[in-house]
Amino acid sequence: MVITGLEKVIIQSNDATDMAPPSIGDATEMHLRARFLSPGTSASVPKNCPEYAEAHRLLKFLRYFIPISDKEIPPTSIMREFVGGSSFKYRG
Repeated sequence: MVITGLEKVIIQSNDATDMAPPSIGDATEMHLRARFLSPGTSASVPKNCPEYAEAHRLLKFLRYFIPISDKEIPPTSIMREFVGGSSFKYRG
């Protein structure tokens, strides 16, 4: 029910808003992370490092998300600040 409302009301009107509050992540964040963080991520962390367990845990969690193309991210999404193509203009 919540996801249906999110898709129907919030996501469809996202591009029509004048301003969006900063978010910790939007509905596409984990799907985009699944694309950029590959199984090679844990291979790049030596098994004897304390960070190896965390990298392995993160990759295991990301298996639940279908990777998406960055073309599917709206130009006004905060995620665009990380992958490029943001529609925001900066002065400076």
